[in-house]
Amino acid sequence: MNTSIEIDWFSVIAGALGGLVFFLLGMELMSNGLKSSLGTNIRNILTKLNKNRFASLVTGILLTMVTQSTGATTIMMLSFVETNLMTFFQTIPVILGANIGSTFTSQMIAFDITAYAIIPVIVGFLLKTAGFNDKIRDAGSAILGFGLVFYGMKLLSISVSDLKEMPQFLEMVSSASNPVIGVLVGTLATAIMQSSCMFTGILMVFAKEGLMGLDEAFPLIIGSGIGTSLLVVLAAMGSSRQSKRTMIAHLFVKIVPAFIFVPLTPLLVMFLDWLGDLWTISPERQIANAHTLYMFGSALVILPFTISVAHLIEKICPDRPIPEDNIPHLRYIDINVEVMPQSAIELSISETATLIKLTGRMFDKSLKPLLDYDPDNPESRRQIEKVIADLDIKENKLDFIEEQIRNYLFAVGRRKASNLITSQIFSMISIVEQTERMGDVIHRGIKPLFNKLIALGKSFSKEGHDEIAHYYNNISNHFQSLISALVTRDTQKIAVVAADTKQTAELADSLRLSHIKRLWDENPNVELTHEIHMQLIDDLADLATLLYNISSTFSRSILPEDGDL
Repeated sequence: MNTSIEIDWFSVIAGALGGLVFFLLGMELMSNGLKSSLGTNIRNILTKLNKNRFASLVTGILLTMVTQSTGATTIMMLSFVETNLMTFFQTIPVILGANIGSTFTSQMIAFDITAYAIIPVIVGFLLKTAGFNDKIRDAGSAILGFGLVFYGMKLLSISVSDLKEMPQFLEMVSSASNPVIGVLVGTLATAIMQSSCMFTGILMVFAKEGLMGLDEAFPLIIGSGIGTSLLVVLAAMGSSRQSKRTMIAHLFVKIVPAFIFVPLTPLLVMFLDWLGDLWTISPERQIANAHTLYMFGSALVILPFTISVAHLIEKICPDRPIPEDNIPHLRYIDINVEVMPQSAIELSISETATLIKLTGRMFDKSLKPLLDYDPDNPESRRQIEKVIADLDIKENKLDFIEEQIRNYLFAVGRRKASNLITSQIFSMISIVEQTERMGDVIHRGIKPLFNKLIALGKSFSKEGHDEIAHYYNNISNHFQSLISALVTRDTQKIAVVAADTKQTAELADSLRLSHIKRLWDENPNVELTHEIHMQLIDDLADLATLLYNISSTFSRSILPEDGDL
């Protein structure tokens, strides 16, 4: 008798799609709630846990338990490598840990608590909508997502239960026991879904309903690991060599273990069946255990050889010298790649450090020829003319980068983000705009002084020259210290820079008084260069004040010294 006629296909398809929608929505809510709770502490976790390959493995496990996606974790690694928070060598153990972390969800949903799924749904909804602060609302979002995942599993299970009466479907599923077909199907399906957790969840439902055994599921699980790589490959396009290496590492740790474990599938299935008989393990738990066994096995195979793997990937993707040009571009931010809000903050910090570095170079370029100007030396004048042209180019580049960072931060801020992240975005926008203002001080304030000094045909008095040179050296050192602190995320050093720049800004009054005293003594050189000298002191004081504002905002709102906002 052909029982397929009795199957209500509308109910099967609608129920299965509805279950998948609830599952995906639950995963997203749970992930977003956990990420919002952890967000600002990710930097501290990376700093503390990336001391060695085993600590990095733990980092990957923890991050993927939060992101619920190995692909999302690796994309996060791409941004951390771009911003120098991590080295390429450190990412390989993290990716291996991400594989293990992805098994957390499958082990969690293997618990048969679908009958009680409505309870976390109700509790999570109440906390999410009635919570009086972000932490409670984030917790509510995670709890609501947890309940929806199980509710989706229940709906999916009910919908596909009739398929076991359909011989054609069972025959199609059994074809997955062929390892090559199983791996290809798992790869393709997960590449489309972009969620190995959801794919594994479907396999668990099929196993629970008697539609699939471990023989068919194991190759599909291996393939699902490879399928998650598509998003990482797309995210790495157009990025730095370091990011491309991280992408290749992701592919390596997904594909190489597949070649190792596919021939071992019969032995591994026998081992899991033995465990199932020994402890009376449910079919869905068997699938979860197969997922866990494969991911742990992959990590154990690759982890001892991470340094060798890294060297191999460096040979495959060697460094390429980047030609110097004056075409403005962003180094760290890719406006086409959407990342976690906290990762966006990290990328913006690194991009802003580049902006401050560019401003520092403008400052050094402008002050040295001004201080060293000799009216009797034609070469001195040619140097000034060359600097004026260079400052125009750098100012245009500065304006472009500032606008791009600001627009990027506005775009990130318009997406759903916690109040803390939104506050940090506002602070970053303020920092970027003040950095651009420093460029304006140099370009519109200091640069015009060149022509005034040339027109006078005079240089500064020795005393005035020495005082301004000392003041200039202080500010130049502040630039270098702040850039260095931002690159290494040295919160203590940033706080020191804030204190030092404040003192430097306050020195301007003493320089003005010293100059007026020399003017009182009727020094002829001082009288001729008086206007230029006073304007230069004002500009230097403005730069020191802006540097103080930038470093103190970083220290207070973005990278606090105690590491906790």
